[in-house]
Amino acid sequence: MKELMKCVIHNLEYEGTIFSSIGVITKCPECLKEMREKKAQEQKEQEKRMLDEKKKLHYDYLVKFSNIPKRYLNSSFDFSKKSEFQEHILSDDNLIIIGDTGTGKTCYVSEIIKENIDKCGIYLNSNELAVFKNSYRIDKILDSIESKGIVAIDEIQVLLDNRDYFLIDLIIDKAYLNGARIIIAGNITKQALTIFKNAELKRSGSRLKDCEQLRILDFGSINLLIKSLG
Repeated sequence: MKELMKCVIHNLEYEGTIFSSIGVITKCPECLKEMREKKAQEQKEQEKRMLDEKKKLHYDYLVKFSNIPKRYLNSSFDFSKKSEFQEHILSDDNLIIIGDTGTGKTCYVSEIIKENIDKCGIYLNSNELAVFKNSYRIDKILDSIESKGIVAIDEIQVLLDNRDYFLIDLIIDKAYLNGARIIIAGNITKQALTIFKNAELKRSGSRLKDCEQLRILDFGSINLLIKSLG
């Protein structure tokens, strides 16, 4: 039954409906509006809390498990000088990144891992890998890349110069069998990549090419600066 009602909260008269069987009456338009706004605000705050929590979990992963250098945790790659490389950040292509020291290769690799946080990527520095290998801890290296969606090996020239082909092959094969995206970076030239055609690394070369597309990114000798995020 409808009748004229008055909201004492808003001092507003309105036509409402009384459901006598259950003793419920309709609220005034302003009360309903405030309820909707409050619900929308609560939902917005909940979404923000969830987003903040997600960001925290992502950052905690990067700090504790990704192994990317600390200096790149809160910095971003400057694409103003290498805009053509931006399309490869979120792709599934395997990458071989070559170029001189100081051209931004490590920063770029770190950016890939950060922007693909859902893939739980891991950064491997070849200097550290050599130490682990010499300590007979190859099993620790292989365990570290288990279930990782991106496996990046930086400073690959260290392992190549040391002829650590067996270790390179083990890591690439493990990443490949896990379905991970494989990224290799180092101070090497395109000519040096012919090593992956030799018997020692022929399987690794085949694994690298067995993807949607293998890309070779040449960073040359231009010093690419990073922009601090504060």
